[in-house]
Amino acid sequence: DCTTDADCDTGAKCWPGYCELEGNTGKGKCESGPLHCPHQNDGTQYYCDPDTGQCVSKPQSGWTGCKKHSDCRYVADDPIAGFNHCQISYCNLTDTDPKQCFYYNKNCDDLNPCTVDTCDPSSGCVFTPVPGCKGCASNGDCNDYSRCTTDQCNTATGECSNTDIPGCTACTLSTQEYFCDDGDPCTDDMCDVTDSPLPNEPGTCFHINIPASVDPFCGP
Repeated sequence: DCTTDADCDTGAKCWPGYCELEGNTGKGKCESGPLHCPHQNDGTQYYCDPDTGQCVSKPQSGWTGCKKHSDCRYVADDPIAGFNHCQISYCNLTDTDPKQCFYYNKNCDDLNPCTVDTCDPSSGCVFTPVPGCKGCASNGDCNDYSRCTTDQCNTATGECSNTDIPGCTACTLSTQEYFCDDGDPCTDDMCDVTDSPLPNEPGTCFHINIPASVDPFCGP
């Protein structure tokens, strides 16, 4: 249950959570979804900036909204990138017309405490070795950001171990775009949860094939 929108924070600026109150009870259920930016003029793309959570616009000749995922992708050598190699994008096909593109930042964490992880918009993730680093120094260095592993550091060897927790399911509504990403640009990756759960309630990942009628890049 939730009482305010703060109880439903997803941590994603362009995928906010909110509390859907039930009657006059003062309590409700958390919901979340992509931020919609009002469409004002054809020939201009309106979308949410994943870094700021603010609606921005970009001139696009003939733009009247996206109809398939490839409409939102502009990097020739990366089939799922948005405006640059540090973004992943898709068309929000459940949106009302004109449909909008949704962008989120690529996760460049390689889970290696001996690299500094950054992203270069022209090339993608960059992992820069830390001089003199001999591996992990504490369990915190081994955090793989999964609720379904126990993360430990062997300080003698500097090696991390991430042990699966039996019966745990990793995805949540607020993290489905990240934890359920199967690396296939031709599937919609989602988290199956029930009973209008909180954003952090665990679920099971599932993947829906995207037909060529929606994205010509994909198969039949």
